[in-house]
Amino acid sequence: MGSHELIISKGVGNFEAYLESELKLRVLFLFRAKCGPMIRLLRVPKNSPPIVYLRGGE
Repeated sequence: MGSHELIISKGVGNFEAYLESELKLRVLFLFRAKCGPMIRLLRVPKNSPPIVYLRGGE
């Protein structure tokens, strides 16, 4: 996966797994914030569709 410039990932499970990993990739995450911990982490309204871009080790 290191040869890709950007990865587009769908689903909160992928976002959670990435946060727990040590990967340093550029990823665009698309999902709905439905649970309390995710709503508080991202500071968004319940059931909102945040778009999160993480730049990896840049």
